[in-house]
Formats: sequence, structure tokens, C-alpha cells
Amino acid sequence: MARVKPKLKKKEMKQIHFDIDLDDYLKFEKIVYENGVKVSEFFREKVEKVIKKGNI
Repeated sequence: MARVKPKLKKKEMKQIHFDIDLDDYLKFEKIVYENGVKVSEFFREKVEKVIKKGNI
């Protein structure tokens, strides 16, 4: 009989949007990628730090 794996629940994710000058974004993106991180990962890490500290 085949083993049935339970399905893992995915966390609910929320997309955020904000306006930023294209030149500024491209500079930011370049710096982030040079550090070997994706932009989405960068923001997730920042959010986690704010949550841990409890303030900005």
C-alpha cells in the first residue's frame, strides 16, 4: 500500500506595493543583488527584524 503524505499548509502571503523612482529602485536592486540576496528576501528579513524589535 502506498504511503500517503499529509499536505503541508502554505502560509498565507500578502503582496505589498509602493511607489519609488525607477533610478532609485535600480540602484537599490543592484546593491541588494551584489550582496547575494533577492529583493523579496531583503524585505522579508527587514520585516522580521522589526517584528522582533517591536518598533522601527
